[in-house]
Amino acid sequence: MAEKMVDLVTMANESEARYIASLLEAEGVPASVGPAPNLAGSISAYIGAGAPHVVRVMADRYDEGQAIINGAKEDSIDIDWDEIDVGQPEDETAREIAEREDTV
Repeated sequence: MAEKMVDLVTMANESEARYIASLLEAEGVPASVGPAPNLAGSISAYIGAGAPHVVRVMADRYDEGQAIINGAKEDSIDIDWDEIDVGQPEDETAREIAEREDTV
């Protein structure tokens, strides 16, 4: 008898879902990714990779999967781009930006 797969998390798109699945698999938790169902059925199949996707795990690994995701959130950092010096743009780019700022 095959074990039951359950939805662990729904992500905004396929890329995000595959990233989460890779985190799980790196920790030994097998995961699968597929389009998320919605009220209209499987309309996400028509939208493709840009549609919400769900990450599924075996039912008996659900809690472990949640712990891995929560741990990844705790380990992540948020970048405050206002605090980062990214340097000066090249001449042509700087000129284009200055022209846009003059029109605003």
